[in-house]
Amino acid sequence: MSGRHFLDSNVCIYLFDEDRHKASTAEGLFTPSAVVSTQVLAETSNVLRRKFKFEPADIAETARFIANRVEVRSVTPAVFELAPQLFTRYGFSLYDSMVVASALDAGCNVLYSEDLQHGQKIHHPDDRVVRPLEVLNPFV
Repeated sequence: MSGRHFLDSNVCIYLFDEDRHKASTAEGLFTPSAVVSTQVLAETSNVLRRKFKFEPADIAETARFIANRVEVRSVTPAVFELAPQLFTRYGFSLYDSMVVASALDAGCNVLYSEDLQHGQKIHHPDDRVVRPLEVLNPFV
């Protein structure tokens, strides 16, 4: 794995999966070159509360745990500007478009997610950015 890679919220959530193989796979992606956005932290927190019934203090501790292991990038106006272009061009949901826009904005070359098509190459709408972002499902 070379270069920077972006982790979608489902990767963060698999840290808590009963399937130890999936949890271990997710854990292995939390390297110094990993990036998440504040949106990913918020989505992860929401699922931990709804699905796993985490208490607010445990959610905050989990968010800190993740943030201490990866780079956390704020969702910026540039991401908000890029997301609708991706939404239109690729037909992603708006939330997935925001994740992809955040990964592109962070200069990542891989997006680990199981929500998008494995192996898909996503090109930045700005033609000057030549390297595409590749979507990889780490759980296949």
